[in-house]
Amino acid sequence: MEHRRGVLGVRIASIALLCIGGCYLSYRYLSTLRIPILNPRGTIALEQFHLLLFAVILSLFVVVPVFVMLFGFALRYREGGKGQYDPHHSKSLRVELIWWGLPALLILTLSVVTWTSTNALDPYRPLAPASQTVTVDAVSLDWQWLFIYPAEHLALTNTLVIPEHENISIHITSDGPMNGLWIPQLAGQIMSMPGMETQLNIMATSRGSYEGLSSNISGVGFSSMTFPTHVISKQAFEAWIHGAQNQAARPLTMQSFTTLAEPKIDHSVQYYAVPQSDLFHQIIMNVMKGKGVPRVTT
Repeated sequence: MEHRRGVLGVRIASIALLCIGGCYLSYRYLSTLRIPILNPRGTIALEQFHLLLFAVILSLFVVVPVFVMLFGFALRYREGGKGQYDPHHSKSLRVELIWWGLPALLILTLSVVTWTSTNALDPYRPLAPASQTVTVDAVSLDWQWLFIYPAEHLALTNTLVIPEHENISIHITSDGPMNGLWIPQLAGQIMSMPGMETQLNIMATSRGSYEGLSSNISGVGFSSMTFPTHVISKQAFEAWIHGAQNQAARPLTMQSFTTLAEPKIDHSVQYYAVPQSDLFHQIIMNVMKGKGVPRVTT
């Protein structure tokens, strides 16, 4: 009996070491891949990556023993193996507790972690005080993006520029079909819906250019609705704002916005001066009143 317990302990320890070793090697391998969600560059994306990694590690404590038992039973109870055929074997309470209790415990753990993490990663929750917050209004069009900086009275298409280590409060809506704003290396996706406003708070921790994209199929130009997100220093951001304001010769009002919002595939970056600080809310109200531009998205 003592010998069997010792063998069982060695097997359990081996399985645990195999799980830990596999997790470590998987982490090292995944960190070398150029997959955006596996290379977070923002506080929210990093927490989401940790949650994903935790779920994978937790799952391995079920998957690895199952495959070990699969091959173990196949070898032990094959024809000519050492396993003893016992059709009258009664149920074992110990085996039943392990078989059902361990997966139930893992699922319960994952549920609690997911619940707490989901509340902690609320996209509406600011990540810094208002004094360290930059507000950006994002409008999805057919088939391009419009980004408005209301405090700076500036707008541009198909490019987002933000400072690092500051809370970026993005207010999102659509002047076409429902869409989705997603910058995988900074945060998860948030839907943009006509006549409605959603929010996303992000904070970039590394300078660089990260791909932003549309995450919801919205017609023929959907695949080209990408935009670079440039993360720069606070000083460089202030200098960029000043330079962009000098380039913004054309004013963006509701009348000119109607022309801009006409369905077209356009990758160009255009700068606009925004004399109305409430342009974003006017766009939402325009859709709610049924005065939006008719859309053909097929």
